[in-house]
Amino acid sequence: MAESDAPRVLIDDPAPGVRRFTLNRPDQRNSLTRAMRTEIGELVGAFNADPDQYVAIFTGAGDKAFSAGADLKEMATEVSVGDRLPVSQWPDIGGISDSEKPIIAAVNGLAVAGGCELALSSDIRIASTSAWFGLFEVKVGVIAGVGAQVLPRLLPLGVAMDMLLAAGRLSGEDAHRLGLVQQLVEPEKLMEAALQKAEAIAAASPTAVWGTKRI
Repeated sequence: MAESDAPRVLIDDPAPGVRRFTLNRPDQRNSLTRAMRTEIGELVGAFNADPDQYVAIFTGAGDKAFSAGADLKEMATEVSVGDRLPVSQWPDIGGISDSEKPIIAAVNGLAVAGGCELALSSDIRIASTSAWFGLFEVKVGVIAGVGAQVLPRLLPLGVAMDMLLAAGRLSGEDAHRLGLVQQLVEPEKLMEAALQKAEAIAAASPTAVWGTKRI
């Protein structure tokens, strides 16, 4: 099947009350096209509206990348010299942070730029030992709007500024040590760990869980 014919985001329900979204462009490191970003927002909206779904997991297809962020080839055709760069006014990607229901990021490889920001927008991050995080936007003249708003809330300020200003790379081990990642597991154990966490949330009182997130 050609990539253009394959679903860009795979959807399944691996456990009762758990919805899983898999970014499905492994040959492009699961980079996000504009259409995918719109689709993610629609899928999260449908997830929130489904009374039988209590928690969601986002992950990436393959074992090399969670997501490399925006598709740079597409971006190059959208931005002209002299254009003002769009900066997010809300610390969110695809309605993930604003979701009334919890969302877990199962980070299975590199999480860069918008891919890192997608993980930051999630409530809980579980990563494999092969995962790493980066916000390299300053290298290509782009502002990491979501990262700039969220990362200093989740990491020591110096670490956040190193990533935002100097395009520093954060390993999965350091992300776990510093609290950005809540659980670090071997690659083959990643989805098992994410499902265990999701099932623990799904087994709790939905009203209490959603109210806690709202607060």
